[in-house]
Amino acid sequence: MDEMDELMVDNPGTFTAESGGGLGGDKLTAGSMAPPPLPLDTALRGGGRTARYNTAADEIQRRLAYSFAHSLHGQSGLSRNYQQDSESHNFVGDDINNSDWSSYGEVPNLIDDWDREVTLIDGSDQWNARQMRVHQLIYMRGIHPMIPSTWKMSYKMWGLGQPQLEHVFAPSNSNRRVIISSLSPSGEVAAAKALESLFYVSQKIMDYENQLAFDKMELAVVKAIQGYIKWALKDAGINTKLFPPMFYVHGYPINSPDFRVPEGEDDESYRKDGGARSTEGRAGAVGDDTRMDLDQTDSDDENSDDEDTRRFTQWLDRSLHTKMRGLGERWREFIASNQRRTSRGEEIQIEPPTLFGFAVVQHAVIIVSHDASSSDNPVIALEKISLNDRGLWLWNALSLAIPINVGKMEAAEISSIFQEQFKFTNEDSADDPDL
Repeated sequence: MDEMDELMVDNPGTFTAESGGGLGGDKLTAGSMAPPPLPLDTALRGGGRTARYNTAADEIQRRLAYSFAHSLHGQSGLSRNYQQDSESHNFVGDDINNSDWSSYGEVPNLIDDWDREVTLIDGSDQWNARQMRVHQLIYMRGIHPMIPSTWKMSYKMWGLGQPQLEHVFAPSNSNRRVIISSLSPSGEVAAAKALESLFYVSQKIMDYENQLAFDKMELAVVKAIQGYIKWALKDAGINTKLFPPMFYVHGYPINSPDFRVPEGEDDESYRKDGGARSTEGRAGAVGDDTRMDLDQTDSDDENSDDEDTRRFTQWLDRSLHTKMRGLGERWREFIASNQRRTSRGEEIQIEPPTLFGFAVVQHAVIIVSHDASSSDNPVIALEKISLNDRGLWLWNALSLAIPINVGKMEAAEISSIFQEQFKFTNEDSADDPDL
């Protein structure tokens, strides 16, 4: 496993509460319910916060969203292959093999709203079923059940028993599958704890913001996401030594020198793949040599700042496209060299998976995806999450967990085809630092 694919294992850390804050003081209220997320390019057009570091991050995200949208513009011809089952269900009884909530509560109405919204996103007709599913589930946070009802007691201290949050959990009288859960009944406790580790992310980012410790943000978020991916792959029984990566997680410091073009170098040809001194191999690393005074307000530097933002956005755009397409190529090569046949000698057709990436820019995470079935498939931006709002800690955690769980399900499906080759064992756990 090379450095790019390592899943760093790190404790999510403890939450340092502000006065009047803390776990009990930051309960979600009806007023802090997250609205359905807007299309990415629309969401990123909003104004940033007053702090300069946030303004820079928001501008970078806005430009990146514009770049992604225009890279998709004009591509058409593929029909949307995601469809909802309109069959009515009563959600009572043992429905463990059923995951259809399309007729639950207000979900049908929200599906209609989502369908209208998603058609307005340029290039959405190119998305595959899993990409559609991730975008839809993020859109329906708070209305569509996503967590087993049995986890309510585990999250009692977080205040998730509030009536306005009842639809976050599956109904107590139903065993129907939800997207965020363990694939094994014995793994539910670990699954609940893994999701809880994401609850801390928004709170930690706000603490760093209040402490002016902006340089610590990327690494903290990257470690939290990687820790959750580590749990997901273990829950799916995947040996990460053998199984190609389905996720890419990386922190992109705004003040990194890697995107700056030295004097005398050609702007267009220099660092085509994201920088001559790329940080890609050390996910989320932020060192003293990459820091600068983000609070500087000298007006003479405004033009330089704009140019740096433009170059950073281009660097980030190129890096994400290069890395995601590179992972797609690895998957196609892997499947081609590991063909499987049925007992009758017939070749089993295995589709390369849908890959998900998480680009961390200070307090923000941009979720991208690439359908690895073809090199012609675009790299798309599905969602942008701002983690510097303590009141949205639950919605942010769900947004991070949804694509990872969708990917986990596909990883389990693919590994079942390869039978025992990629199964997790106790020996793997002892030898593999990623597990």
